[in-house]
Amino acid sequence: MHQPRVAPFAEAVTTSHDASLSSWERVMRAALAASRAAQPLAALDGYEQALDIARRLIEEPPEGRAGDCVAAFVVAHHNLADLELERGRMDHAVAHLCAAHETPC
Repeated sequence: MHQPRVAPFAEAVTTSHDASLSSWERVMRAALAASRAAQPLAALDGYEQALDIARRLIEEPPEGRAGDCVAAFVVAHHNLADLELERGRMDHAVAHLCAAHETPC
């Protein structure tokens, strides 16, 4: 029986309390790798994790890094929109693009 491949998120998955720009970057890199490896569900999971981290970073940005936190939020939404377009889910893609440009503060 064919077993679907799963992206290597074990290294990238963060705890629910780890909201740092470096954790966002690790999760995002793993999600991008999953997307490039034609593993859309693993990519979706990773992008959603990255978005969750970005939301928490916006709530409490590191000193002097608020702009980077907003950028992380926008990038996560844009990557989710791209993935949803690839999956043929236009309405989900549009929702992510709109959410990316609403004021996250």
